[in-house]
Amino acid sequence: MAQSQAPEQLPDLDEETPSRLTVRADGGRFRLGFRSGSVNVGKGPLFIKARREVRDPRRLHAEQVVARSDGSTVTYPNVGKLTYERFKDHQHWHMLGYARYELRKPGGALARPDLKQGFCLADSFRRRGIPNPPARVYEVGHNDTDCGKRRPDDNYLEEGISVGWGDDYDPHLEGQQIDVTGLAAGVYVLVHRVNPERRLRELRYDNNDASVRLRLSWPGGRGAPPRVRILRHCPSRASCPAR
Repeated sequence: MAQSQAPEQLPDLDEETPSRLTVRADGGRFRLGFRSGSVNVGKGPLFIKARREVRDPRRLHAEQVVARSDGSTVTYPNVGKLTYERFKDHQHWHMLGYARYELRKPGGALARPDLKQGFCLADSFRRRGIPNPPARVYEVGHNDTDCGKRRPDDNYLEEGISVGWGDDYDPHLEGQQIDVTGLAAGVYVLVHRVNPERRLRELRYDNNDASVRLRLSWPGGRGAPPRVRILRHCPSRASCPAR
């Protein structure tokens, strides 16, 4: 049977502007925490299937299943890997490389990378303003979309983000932070990027990053937590120069 040529109902990941910036002291280090979120504003869900493979048994290998307008699907292999993470409050599988966070210097050079390891993709919140969004499918704890909670021996799992829904993380949760210890006072740009390597198929990619320009200061000296003040919210990295 010939493969369907019907149009693909691709997802579209729209990265939200970094928010709720806070600084936390941790064993003599100072870490800048932040909320992040990415919303699927596309025509179809972001649907990931992950399986264990003999050649790499410690990880699950992900493929993306894309719906077509006639109800059929097409599968794209090798879109990412998942690793089992253990944290104090939960343990489950995280997709690596789904998003990246960076603190950039004036001029664009990297100042500090993030501390994030991976993501459990799910329908965590609904984006307002999207007319008639479908019911969420990938709700954690339902339909086996809990990212393999407390199941490190799983050989298969599914996860994703429905149209009109988003996946978000609170400040300092599971590496939602950047170590700013010892950084010079000044202006920086905090950049959030979803699907940075474009391994996931989407309708578009020009809405995959968002930024804030901020000022970092040390009013109490380097031994006290720094102060962070947001100067500008930006829909993309290009619109938020550090200068």
